Amino acid sequence: IGNSPQIIKIINKIKQISKCVTPVLIIGEPGSGKRRIVREIHQTSAFFGYPLIMIDCASVTQQQLSKELDTDNQKTLYFHNICELNSSLQKMVVSNLSNKKIRTIASTEKDLTTATAINLFREDLLYKLSSITINIPPLRERKSDISLLARHFLSQYAKKIQRDISLTGDAINALNACDWPENVIQLKESIHQALIFTNSEGIIDVPSLSLPKNNQPKKTITDSSTDIPNLSLEDYFIHFVNQNQAHMSETALAKNLGISRKSLWQRRIKLKLDKTK
Repeated sequence: IGNSPQIIKIINKIKQISKCVTPVLIIGEPGSGKRRIVREIHQTSAFFGYPLIMIDCASVTQQQLSKELDTDNQKTLYFHNICELNSSLQKMVVSNLSNKKIRTIASTEKDLTTATAINLFREDLLYKLSSITINIPPLRERKSDISLLARHFLSQYAKKIQRDISLTGDAINALNACDWPENVIQLKESIHQALIFTNSEGIIDVPSLSLPKNNQPKKTITDSSTDIPNLSLEDYFIHFVNQNQAHMSETALAKNLGISRKSLWQRRIKLKLDKTK
């Protein structure tokens, strides 16, 4: 949703690729709307009408992936955060990209070129996925879309509770002034929370908004792991978290690792990696 030049370009690109079955790689920060783009691609493709199956690359097992890849049924497979897929499963995906009955769409929150350079991602897989790429700009780089998105979310919520609700001009200006570090999903949650404090007249003003704290001083992100060759995915994760968790929030850690907060939490448990007290 949006009318900025960046979004119009993405919409046009989706139309252009609607009839092809070439793999698509979607690149964007957490919360930028990658899943929405996946749905748009699927709904305009020749594979619409066949299943769209999301694969969580942080948790999928070899058995689960084999089940989805080894099939004669037409489908679209969406590899959510393919940057988190381990090397053995990456090899399985490469081997199956030639299957014309499966449309492959992948997304990443991480720079796969860097991941390839430090042997965390297969170069041949990146090459095949990069035939068609869609880069979703963060919300802070397309501020003309903020008011449109805010009104869209407000309309959805207002319809559910059967009330007429509106945003004041000052509220819109306040929303436009924010950088929204967690992107569209954060804006949506802010509008949702604002409904709780809507006055009896159904008007949302600035005090009702839950706005992100902008202009916070940025901590230096330490990542010397690029100097250590042939790190495994787990070693890289442990190395990065240990170096940065003392001065970064869980949200910031997850963002810089290119994973969700839930995935960060799951990996902490799996690797018995406690938070710094």
